[in-house]
Amino acid sequence: MNIDTKDREHEEQRLQYVLKQIQEEIQVTEDKVIEQKESLKEINKNMLSEFKFETESTVDLEGAAVLHQYQTMGQNIENAMDYQMQRRRQLENLQKSAYFAKINFMEDGFDEEEIYIGSASLVDKNKYEFLIYDWRAPICSLFYDYEEGKVSYQAPSGTIYGKILNKRHFKIVEDHIQYMFDSSINIMDDMLKEALAKSTDDKMKTIITTIQKEQNAVIRDESADVLVVSGAAGSGKTSIALHRIAYLLYKNRDKIIASDILIFTPNDIFSDYISHVLPELGETNADTITFSDYIQDNLGRTNPVTEELQIEGEFEQPILISKWHSIESYYEQMEYLLSPEVNHETDRRILELKQKSSGEFINALNAFIDKIEAQDDFFEDIYYENQVILSAAEIREAYNDCAGVIKCSSRLLQVRNRLMAKLQTVRQAVSYRYEQELINSDEYYNKREIKKKKIMYLKQKFKPITQQVRRMTSLDLLDLYNDFLQSQNIMTIGRDLYFEDALGLLYMKGRLDRIKEVHKVKYVFIDEAQDYTLLHYQIIKLIYGHAKYTLLGDPNQSIHPYMSSKVSGDIEDFLGSDPKHIRLEKTYRSTKQISDFCNQILGVKDSENALREGKEPVQTTLQSRDKQKEYLMKGIKANQADGYRSIAIIAKTKAHARELYDMMRDDDEIGLLDNEDQFYKKGTIIIPSYLAKGLEFDCVYVMTDDRYHYKEKREQRLYYTVCTRALHELSIIQGKTS
Repeated sequence: MNIDTKDREHEEQRLQYVLKQIQEEIQVTEDKVIEQKESLKEINKNMLSEFKFETESTVDLEGAAVLHQYQTMGQNIENAMDYQMQRRRQLENLQKSAYFAKINFMEDGFDEEEIYIGSASLVDKNKYEFLIYDWRAPICSLFYDYEEGKVSYQAPSGTIYGKILNKRHFKIVEDHIQYMFDSSINIMDDMLKEALAKSTDDKMKTIITTIQKEQNAVIRDESADVLVVSGAAGSGKTSIALHRIAYLLYKNRDKIIASDILIFTPNDIFSDYISHVLPELGETNADTITFSDYIQDNLGRTNPVTEELQIEGEFEQPILISKWHSIESYYEQMEYLLSPEVNHETDRRILELKQKSSGEFINALNAFIDKIEAQDDFFEDIYYENQVILSAAEIREAYNDCAGVIKCSSRLLQVRNRLMAKLQTVRQAVSYRYEQELINSDEYYNKREIKKKKIMYLKQKFKPITQQVRRMTSLDLLDLYNDFLQSQNIMTIGRDLYFEDALGLLYMKGRLDRIKEVHKVKYVFIDEAQDYTLLHYQIIKLIYGHAKYTLLGDPNQSIHPYMSSKVSGDIEDFLGSDPKHIRLEKTYRSTKQISDFCNQILGVKDSENALREGKEPVQTTLQSRDKQKEYLMKGIKANQADGYRSIAIIAKTKAHARELYDMMRDDDEIGLLDNEDQFYKKGTIIIPSYLAKGLEFDCVYVMTDDRYHYKEKREQRLYYTVCTRALHELSIIQGKTS
C-alpha cells in the first residue's frame, strides 16, 4: 500500500526524534559507567587502606565481616556496570536500525496505539511512553502471528483481545528510512525472499524482521519441559533456538541469566558461527559445549594411582581410577568410518559400534552398574598378625549405611575413612610397642633413629593392609567396563579409547562417581539432536536431569552412517514425560532448484520451500586433477563476480580435504578448515563433509571420486546434508584419483 507524503514526513521526523532519545540514553549509560568505575576505585582504595594483606597475618572476625561488605559492594557495582554495558550494546544496535515494523493496534475498549517494534525497548524519558517495543514483548507477537483483523495475545495480566488496523514494515539504516510500506502477506513473503537472496557471511545473523508464524511459536513456547523441534535442512532450527534463548532471557530476567543456559553444538566451528546472534539481540552469549569436549573434561585427565595410601586423615584422591592414554573424538571416529580403507578390523568395529549404540546395550549396562552398587561381597576380613581387627561384616555395614543416598564412590570413600580411623588405633598400639622394644633393646638408639626405624617398621607391617583397603574401596572404570564387555561377548578395549567406549565409560562414571558440577544449568539446548544416540541422552539426563530441554534436529541429516537416534520417538523416556513436538514445514535456506535436487537424493518431499528461484544444480565429470582445478578456479571467480562471499569446496574426509587443498595450493585465498576447533571465516574454504554440518554457504562444490563418494546407502543422508549447505549455487564434481 502506498504511503502519502504527509505520513512519510511524520515517520521521518519520528525517526529523528527516536535517534535523539537513543543518543541521550547512550550518554546516560556512559556517564553511569564512569561514575561506577570511580566508585569501584574508591571502594578498592578504602579496602586497601583499612586492611593489610600480609601472608602471615590473620584478620579478626569483625574485620572479616567488614572486608566481606567491601567485596559485596564491589561485586554489586560490577554487576551494575555489566548491565549498563549490555544496555549500551542494545542502544548501539538500535542506532544502526531503530525499528523494523509498526502495528496499529486497538485493544477492546481502548484507543488506537502505535506499536513500533525493534531489537530492544526504548522509553521516552519525557513522556514515559514506549518509543520502541522489544520484539520479545508479548504484544509484539501480534506482528508475527496475525494480519489485519481481530487478534489476541497473552499478556502477564491475561489474554488481551483487540484488532490490528494496519501493519507497516521499515528498512532503516542509521538515520535514513530506505523504504517502508504497509503490509500484506504477499509483501511479507517478498521481504523474506529478499533477505534469503542475500550473500551469507561468516556469522549467523538475527531473523527478527522475518520470523514466521510457526517459528514464533517455537521461540515463545514456555509450556513444555521438553520441546522437540524437527524440520528439514534450512527451516531455521538453529536460528530459532538462539532467538528462543533471547526470549527466555527477556521473559525470565529476574530468574535466569545467560550462564543458566547451555547449548550442545556439533563442533567449535559451529559455536563460533552462531556466536554473534545473541549479542546482536542485546544478550550475553550462553555457554556452548561439544559432547567430545564434555567427555574430555570428565575423562581426559588420568588419576594417579599411588602404591601407598596415607594412614592418617581422609583421602582426597578420587576413588574411581582411570588409566587411559587417549580419547577419540566424534569427528576422529567419523574420519575413520568414512575412510575408503575397509578391512576386517573396520568391519568388527562397525558391528560392535552398532551394538554399543543400541537400547539393549544400555539396559545391560544399567543392570551391570546396579550390581556394582549393590554388591558387598568384595569386602573381606582384615587381619593383623593372624587376628581379625576389622571384620567383613563391619565393613559391609558401613557401606550399606548410606545405600541409595550418595554415589557408590562416596560410599566407598566413607568406608575407607572409617577403616583408616580404626586402623589408626591399632597402628598407635603397634607403634608404641615397637618403640618400647627399641628403647629396651641392648643397642642404643637416639630419638631421631627411633623415629626413623619406627616409620620403616610401620610401613612394612601395614603395607599389606593398606593395599587390601585400597583394593576393597577402589573401583577401576576401565577394568569394570571391560568386565561388562566380556559379559556381552564384546572384545575388551585397551588404553586408547574409541568414542563409543568413552560414552560408555562416561555414563558408568556418572552413575558411580561425581562428574562435572552442572546443577546451575536450567535450560539445555541440543542442536543436531538426531546425531546423539540413546546413550548420549542417558548421560545428558544424568547430568542435567533437573533442566528443561529444547531439542532441534532432522532425521534426514543423520550424518553418522551407523549410530543416531530419531529426533522424536525414542528419547522422551530419558528426558521427561509428555514432550511437546513442533514440526517446521517450510525450508528457507536453498533455492527451489537446490531443495528439489536434495529431496531427490533421499526420495522425500516433507517440507515446503520458500519458493526462491535459482540455478539448477550442476553435475559434471572431470577425470583429471588439472581439469577439476581449472573448473573450480573458473567457477569460484564467477561466484565472486556475482557478489557471493562464502564458497565451500566440500570433501568427504579430512584426508580428502587435504588432497584437494594441495591441488588448489596455488590459490592462497583458499583456506583449509579441517579441525573441529578452528574458526570459520568467510571466503573460499575446503572442508570435510562432517564439519560442514550446520553451516551454510552461498556456493557449494561437492567433490567426489572413485575413492571418496557417497554411493553407499548408509551415506545418503550425509550426502543430502552436504548438498543442503548451498544457498544459491550447487555443483557436484565427479573425478578419478588416477
